[in-house]
Amino acid sequence: MSFCCAVITLAVDRNRNKILDFAVTETRDLQAYRRLVLKIKKKFTINILCTDGNFAYKNIKIFNKHVISKSETCLVESKKFNNTKVISPIS
Repeated sequence: MSFCCAVITLAVDRNRNKILDFAVTETRDLQAYRRLVLKIKKKFTINILCTDGNFAYKNIKIFNKHVISKSETCLVESKKFNNTKVISPIS
């Protein structure tokens, strides 16, 4: 039996406390972030992006201002599934 690990990343509108979109990937790398960015760019204009210090967020510019601070990401982290690692067996 082998296992698969999934990372769920959320994009949240902090003014409305709503999930805008999400991505399910195996890692938190640049490719994972790029997929989420492409979906969001089609629907929204991002003025302020608040993130933790993950390197991927600095590589694709979709925002006017970027705030890197753990204290600014608590809304996203309070959502149930953000960055939850789901481990399920694969037959």
